[in-house]
Amino acid sequence: MRLVIVAVGLRVPDWAQTAWDDYAKRFPHEIKIELKAVKTEPRGSKTLDTLYAAERARIEAAIPKGARVVVLDERGTTLNTQALATRLTDWQLSGGDVALVIGPTAPPTLGVLAWQWLQDADPHTQAQGAAAAWLLLAVSALVVAGLVFVHRAVFKPWARARLTRGAAPLTAQEQHALALRQPTAAAWALLAVYSAVGLALGLASVTGVWLFPALWPQTWTPGAWAAVASDGDTLWTSVWLGLSSASAATAWVLLVWEWWPLRWRSGGRGAAFLALLFLPLLLPAALWALGLHRIALEWGWDASGSGVWLAHTLSVVPYVALALYGPLQGFDPRLRTVAATLGHGRWAFVWRVQWPLLRGAIAAAFAVGFAVSVAQYLPTLYVGAGRFDTVTTQAVALSSGGQRSLMAAYAALQWVLPVVVFALAAWVGRARRFGSVGFQAGPAAELG
Repeated sequence: MRLVIVAVGLRVPDWAQTAWDDYAKRFPHEIKIELKAVKTEPRGSKTLDTLYAAERARIEAAIPKGARVVVLDERGTTLNTQALATRLTDWQLSGGDVALVIGPTAPPTLGVLAWQWLQDADPHTQAQGAAAAWLLLAVSALVVAGLVFVHRAVFKPWARARLTRGAAPLTAQEQHALALRQPTAAAWALLAVYSAVGLALGLASVTGVWLFPALWPQTWTPGAWAAVASDGDTLWTSVWLGLSSASAATAWVLLVWEWWPLRWRSGGRGAAFLALLFLPLLLPAALWALGLHRIALEWGWDASGSGVWLAHTLSVVPYVALALYGPLQGFDPRLRTVAATLGHGRWAFVWRVQWPLLRGAIAAAFAVGFAVSVAQYLPTLYVGAGRFDTVTTQAVALSSGGQRSLMAAYAALQWVLPVVVFALAAWVGRARRFGSVGFQAGPAAELG
């Protein structure tokens, strides 16, 4: 039997060619293995349909006549080595040649290519990946600069003219909704989506056998939650990483804001500092994770709890800063002047006036940081060297397996943990209510 592998793409890395030469020698003599590389159609300005049609014609020309065609696709049936050996035996007994077709894929994005190049062992390829990462950062910076230009050149004049004319009067329905503080339709729709996600995860976490096309599962089992409860270390790692990184990021942002010169808050230096602070939001997540891994290796914090904590904190800081920038920028500076006239220092004002008045915004920013920390996958995996399991790493690892209920349980924890912290933040930041002081009736004083 002849086993022909038809693959699209002529450029093969040296390590792949070495692996091919090694594994090709392991096949039995009765199976002749052959590789046919098909030229990739130049992309240019052609449509995907045109590209796929040209490559399909080359693939069909490379397949031997009368051969059994087996197409390798990511949505196909997954076979282990034993099942593949059994399938090869069946093909031998049936006679004829077999063609394994590895078809074309959509061209990868620059972020994917940079990720692949940075993981290569060749220093030149790694340098190419670093250059691609810088190019991505430059493109992101240009897009942000364009948005800022549009905001200043178009939106600000329009908003200034609208404020000069005065806002449009509210309709009777809007006034009624504002008076009753009723949620809008968009808020109800968002709540419905989140509730549907939570219900789906909760249902999937307690299902056993659920065969198609049955409407309900045939069996129900709490085994997934029992397994989660027995794995207390994973839950504790997620909680302490989230609490510590969110606390550190919130404290850092608040202290930096207080030490930040007032002239920087609206000047060019402040804008440059904010651009550097929001760098993790501009870079692709994979490249950011690799950069954190390199820092951890240089500092000797790789595979340590302190290294994972630092990676989470650096990833959380931009989101906390983004959540606190508006409340801190909009805080009334006259209160600071009043406190100074009463003889109170800067930090007394911050501790006793500013932060208590901003406790709702600070609690919300802390909750945002906690949610971001819980969702960190690549920094935890790379910096922690796979030694620190969180609910996110467990959910991602289980997503490629067959334990759907256990995966749903860990995914539900990804949803539940931030919800709990956000609920606590809402309770901490609730508005203070003061009771009314009544006046007792007494004899009227006579004037005269």
